[in-house]
Amino acid sequence: MGKAPSDTKITASLEKLATAANRWEDASTNLTTAAMKTLDHGANVSESEVGLFTDFYDAYKKVPGTAYFRLTEGAEVFKMIGTNLKNGHDLYQKQEEDNRSAFDALY
Repeated sequence: MGKAPSDTKITASLEKLATAANRWEDASTNLTTAAMKTLDHGANVSESEVGLFTDFYDAYKKVPGTAYFRLTEGAEVFKMIGTNLKNGHDLYQKQEEDNRSAFDALY
């Protein structure tokens, strides 16, 4: 079991940051794909074909659009999370390389 980080130091795993960033970006892509599929599921029924079920049909007509909006909204947030994790990874990696270069210059 590792030590708890101190108040002044945070330890970051570059590999885990990169993996997490990729997974969030993959999730964003999956949500976008799901959102596009909701557009294909709108009901194409005329009011006269619905008959007595007009109230149900009116409520249902809103579902694909609402699902699309929510899924694309989620995809944007997931993408932002992935981007922020990738930026953190890149920053920590650069700091790690700079520190390594500083040590190499000592010898």
